[in-house]
Amino acid sequence: MTYFFVNYRAVIFAILFLCLMDFLPSWGKETVSIQKKHLVIIVGHAGDQEHYESFWKASTSLYRACTEKLRYSDKTISFLFEDKKSKIVDGVSNRNTIIQTLQNKAELLKSDDELVVVIIGHCSSQKPKLNLLGQDISGAEIGELLNKVDAHKVIVVATNNSNPSRRRKNRRYDRAVRSFL
Repeated sequence: MTYFFVNYRAVIFAILFLCLMDFLPSWGKETVSIQKKHLVIIVGHAGDQEHYESFWKASTSLYRACTEKLRYSDKTISFLFEDKKSKIVDGVSNRNTIIQTLQNKAELLKSDDELVVVIIGHCSSQKPKLNLLGQDISGAEIGELLNKVDAHKVIVVATNNSNPSRRRKNRRYDRAVRSFL
């Protein structure tokens, strides 16, 4: 297992980008209906106490910024962490929960909604996959799940190289996808 530290610059950049999105017109849309902003925070297996605390701090800071400053509703946020440490955590971040969460978003989101997926954790340097308790999930698998989401705006922020949109076959050209590493 190769360890990567949480890239706080990427998390801070994600928060700033989300703030700017509130002031920008919709990408490619002339009229904006009542759109919902959805957020999925996926935090992988920490591996040790130091990374556990670091991942918790980064993910909860993002959660608070989105709910308190950016007007995301608790009902549109899915927060997956290594354990159910707090009531804000919706589920344990394992392969099945991640797949189910992204499938639920694909069924729920409409074409004028927006989806932000933030991935925090360690990954393998051989194959881009997020290290989880149990079976890992690859960036390609996450990308395939995101391709089923009908949202016009999809933003993926990965603090490791498991970013699904880095692979050309996981990009869709009928919507705007922004990805940061």
